Amino acid sequence: MFDIALEAADHAGHALEMIDFGGGFGVPYFEKTSEFDLDRFGEGLREVVSSYRSDPRLEGCRFLFELGRYLVADAGVYVTRVVDVKETRGKTFAVTDGGMNHHLTATGNMGQVFRKAYPLLNLTRMDGAVPEEGVAVAGPCCTPLDSFGNNIPLAAPEVGDLIGVFYSGAYGYSASNLGFLSHPSPAEVLLIGGEAVLLRAGGRPEDVLNGQKALTL
Repeated sequence: MFDIALEAADHAGHALEMIDFGGGFGVPYFEKTSEFDLDRFGEGLREVVSSYRSDPRLEGCRFLFELGRYLVADAGVYVTRVVDVKETRGKTFAVTDGGMNHHLTATGNMGQVFRKAYPLLNLTRMDGAVPEEGVAVAGPCCTPLDSFGNNIPLAAPEVGDLIGVFYSGAYGYSASNLGFLSHPSPAEVLLIGGEAVLLRAGGRPEDVLNGQKALTL
């Protein structure tokens, strides 16, 4: 990347002010995935930067990483409620009151960068038995795209159970297709000092009419 940046500086005819390395620090969505080794990465980065730092084309240059997801992903949990449970050919299917309309990335619909690997937990039955074939969890949006996964190691759900989708602090509310087919938006709640504070109230189906003006004929 430094070589490409320096080549760009030569074409531009002046020193670089900033090099943006982009994002991409790993978040351990999968159970057996190790956390990103920030110390080891920092050591390697310092070594690379030091080898280029004396180049006059980089004098005063700032280096930037876009670390939004890495910093806040594990600070958020999306919580949805089970509204229906079905058993078909030994397979358990759970339908929740929110899905791709609330958390698009957790349903795997944000392209190749985000896979359907978000860890799910039945918050109502933390120690419940997990069906042998796992659980298929789908949202309410009447499309096969609205699925959190088909073989999730989730304690057997019942109607009314709360399902938590972890690592949801990034690319959740603001990255989802809110209002899809008039489904209401989710509430946002902040937990601080052991207290729950409502930051944004949940929506209502009639919200789809907000902003409309009556037409007089």
